[in-house]
Amino acid sequence: MTTIDKNNWPGRNYPAKLLLFGEYSVLVDQTALAVPYGKYHARWEKTIRESSNTQKEILDNFIDYLKLVIKGNEKFFLDLDQMERWFKSGLRLDSNIPTGCGLGSSGAFCAAVMDAFGIVKNDDLHALQHQFALMESFFHGKSSGLDPLVSYLNRPILIRAGELPHLKSNYHSSQPTFGVSLLDTKIQRSTAPLVSIFQQNLYSKEYSNKFEKTYLPQVNSAIRAYSDQDWEKLWHSCLLISELQFGLFNEMIPDNLKSIWKKGIQSDRYFMKLCGAGGGGFYYIFHRESEPCSELIPTSSPIGSYFFGLSADK
Repeated sequence: MTTIDKNNWPGRNYPAKLLLFGEYSVLVDQTALAVPYGKYHARWEKTIRESSNTQKEILDNFIDYLKLVIKGNEKFFLDLDQMERWFKSGLRLDSNIPTGCGLGSSGAFCAAVMDAFGIVKNDDLHALQHQFALMESFFHGKSSGLDPLVSYLNRPILIRAGELPHLKSNYHSSQPTFGVSLLDTKIQRSTAPLVSIFQQNLYSKEYSNKFEKTYLPQVNSAIRAYSDQDWEKLWHSCLLISELQFGLFNEMIPDNLKSIWKKGIQSDRYFMKLCGAGGGGFYYIFHRESEPCSELIPTSSPIGSYFFGLSADK
């Protein structure tokens, strides 16, 4: 059996991610902004204990999937032989990122694989995003490649329609006028079926028109306000996004959240937004008070320092 030394694999963390803006727009090559979320991360570790059958099955299937992708491609970007040897020798990715929750657990996995087994280190963000999209499509059926790119670079990434992805500073000097928290629904979900629902909905002319002519402009407006530190404009843009998501992505909102979501929009005290694909997992709560409304407090936690770039831990 091949033995591996700890000095031979990357000794760094691969953070979770927060998709601030761009739920589903990122899948049609439109604007999106995502930042690393260092509270959760993955890290390579050597284990002497037997891995769970589920983890082993995922690793085996992932390698089989990559072998299909590699066929006929002499310039493939991963060393699959070394990956197989190291996995058999006990190298595993230790992660505390919740799975099926919208925080990019599969993105961190792909980032770690690229860092450890990438044949050539690539500084071309567009090429990297394409490679990551190929890898992460194993998990989601279709991937933009944004989540792994954020985790791999540990930097905020902004994608604009028709432009190459570029690094963005997430530091803001002015204090926001509202708070942001994450609500944990405790519901695990799979991204692929939700993406499929969205793709099917786009066949409807009424749906696609509303998505393209109403939703996408609000995403762009929110990102501009965020970059300009115009917090009141951001609040207004995100409120409109919340209203639009309640209609466009109603299937992605759990039934027990719908009345709370609608109540928030009407209250002007708080409102909610998807965090990733929806369907369960985490959701954003934007709130005027220091804490969200009382019925949401038990399962929510503030993330303003990460959301607004006020945290030293990126």
